[in-house]
Amino acid sequence: MDKRAFKRRVISEASKESLSYHNVDAAINVNVSQGKTQEKHVEECVFLALSYEIESASEKEDEVELKHYFPPHVFPTSQGELLVKQVESWIESIRRELFGKDQPPFKSYPDAVRWMKQEAKKRPKPSKKDQKRVQELETEIIDKQKKRNRLTRQSGMSICWEALSIPYVDFPVRPDSWVEILPVSFDKPLGPLAIDSKKIAETTGFRQVAVVAWILAGERPVIPGARLYIPVSPTWTLTPAGEIFTRQARIDIFSPDLKPSEIVELYKKAQDYLRPFHLSARNRALLEIMEELGDLEDGQEKRDYWEAVRNEYNRRKPKGALVYKNYKNWEGPRKAFIRLEPIHKEPFPRLKGRL
Repeated sequence: MDKRAFKRRVISEASKESLSYHNVDAAINVNVSQGKTQEKHVEECVFLALSYEIESASEKEDEVELKHYFPPHVFPTSQGELLVKQVESWIESIRRELFGKDQPPFKSYPDAVRWMKQEAKKRPKPSKKDQKRVQELETEIIDKQKKRNRLTRQSGMSICWEALSIPYVDFPVRPDSWVEILPVSFDKPLGPLAIDSKKIAETTGFRQVAVVAWILAGERPVIPGARLYIPVSPTWTLTPAGEIFTRQARIDIFSPDLKPSEIVELYKKAQDYLRPFHLSARNRALLEIMEELGDLEDGQEKRDYWEAVRNEYNRRKPKGALVYKNYKNWEGPRKAFIRLEPIHKEPFPRLKGRL
């Protein structure tokens, strides 16, 4: 099959999955560069495009770690295939444990997502009696930890109340799609799926959302050449001199064949994040007012909250501040905050619930 015929076949099959042309074209280019353009390679190419589709979704900043991904840079075939083969047996053992077979339990990733949502709904909610008992146990644990500290004269260990979750992507994926988070219990099948997929992600460098797709639908994840990791929020430390906030960014390199220009591009993104962000007087006043107004009052409508922000903002307009303009309606300060939120690096009101 020549390249044009192969491309037509892949595009035809990919259209059934509502995949974006950009990701399909990227997968085709990878297959062509590796000389895989026969009929038997069509399904493999569509799977690669599906992996790109999942990878293109952005992480939700308020629920999971924020990770900016470099455009897919696939490992050399030998190195990438070796890692995939090593993990494949791990994946199969998870499938046997949860579903009793080596093969993927679902034909498509959207089918797998629908199944996970249905399973999550089956999770029994704890009764009020159970919730009260949990609070009593947590208090008891903390009290015993304090007693241990006094006896050993050591600082205490941090206590982590771990909650399990599974990341997933709703199809079709749009440019503004986010990775959603599905809270799960420790019970089978979702509990072990959450634990094992996270372990594989931490061991290999794959994203957990891609590992889940691999386990359930057989879609092998994209192997990144490099990745820029940025924590959700700055590190906060309380000192005798007051509060200190620090930021950091980390570049993880997975391939020895990255071009210097690719590393430089990641470095520039890290630089942009770490560079001090200067608030305009207008935006500073907006955030200060939002801090002062605090949380929504019981029964208060979001529109009423933003109307209160607007009135206070217009009232305290500073003298000589020509850049200040009165907001004409409640949508003005709300839209200003939406624009400001993604680029502002310092701690400020996390008020997504009011948008």
